[in-house]
Amino acid sequence: MSWKDLFPREGRFFETERGILYRGEAIETMGNFPGQIFDAIITDPPYGVTDFRWDSVIPFPEMWGELKRIRKDRTAILIFGSEPFSSQLRLSNLREFKYDWYWKKSRKTNFPNAKRQPLRNVEIISVFYRRQPAYNPQGLKPCKVLHKEKKYKMNEGGFKKRSLGTRYIQRYANYPTQMIEFKSPLAICHPTQKPLPLLEYLIKTYTNEGDLILDFTAGSGTTLVAAEKFNRRWIGIELEEKYCEIAVKRLKELGVDN
Repeated sequence: MSWKDLFPREGRFFETERGILYRGEAIETMGNFPGQIFDAIITDPPYGVTDFRWDSVIPFPEMWGELKRIRKDRTAILIFGSEPFSSQLRLSNLREFKYDWYWKKSRKTNFPNAKRQPLRNVEIISVFYRRQPAYNPQGLKPCKVLHKEKKYKMNEGGFKKRSLGTRYIQRYANYPTQMIEFKSPLAICHPTQKPLPLLEYLIKTYTNEGDLILDFTAGSGTTLVAAEKFNRRWIGIELEEKYCEIAVKRLKELGVDN
């Protein structure tokens, strides 16, 4: 029995050995998935900032209801956004919100308001989880530095008195900060398409080989392509047929087929 046999056959648009792309509405499709199965959830949902049909915000209560059902205990949930959407998103699950990444992009936006507001060159990636998920910091540089931890205690007069600290060896440097910089994609297949190297970075940070990733607003399939490249299993959901077709084309360019 294959792991894919756990998922419904109805609605499958394309599949590879590692993944399945569904065409359908996100909440409805997730409702047919088994519980506690995904190792990571990475998605770029509609922010509701335009009048386009695809830019309708998914209701948060229904979304979290499904995500909490199908995730595992240590699943990282990464959701792209911008303000005010990201503030509303955090407040919708404040208990499990942990921190934000900030993607510094090379293509600026908000030109119509340039005389009243700064141009926008940052997008937010909010991270949620129940218990500590996989975390593999990228770009580390080996080093070997001996540190002595400074410790103080209070004496009877209420003044700090120095005590011996613990010695420890720092073995790596260059730990990532919240600001990550990747060039915006040159060839745009979707209005909100993210750069492939950014999704590769996030997938390598929060998953290990063989893990199962969900993108329930897959768009042109960037998350799926990154997962396929780095030997992760994946499930994608996309409502618009034209973007499903683009995602399939990009996956086939990797040499995969169904």
